[in-house]
Amino acid sequence: MIIAAMVSFSLREEGFVYMREGDRMKLPSGRYLNLEEFIFEHYPDGRPKSWISKVNISDSLDKDEEKYLISVNNPLRIDKLVFYQTGYRPANSPGETETV
Repeated sequence: MIIAAMVSFSLREEGFVYMREGDRMKLPSGRYLNLEEFIFEHYPDGRPKSWISKVNISDSLDKDEEKYLISVNNPLRIDKLVFYQTGYRPANSPGETETV
């Protein structure tokens, strides 16, 4: 069991993708992930409450198929990949944000 865990961990790859609403990226499977909307919720006192990404997965650039929500404790597992919502940062354009 320990050897299997070591092999699994050693074969794992990690990366970060910053996306803005409307951005699309091609997955290794050939499908596309599109960020439809990024929602940043606050508590009444202004503290961050949650980050939610509304995404869709499609087989082609002109067609939306499967819709998903990704949040901090709710990753998306698809095509042997796992997408986590880890945060956000201000984008280059005023009033826009990018999600990680």
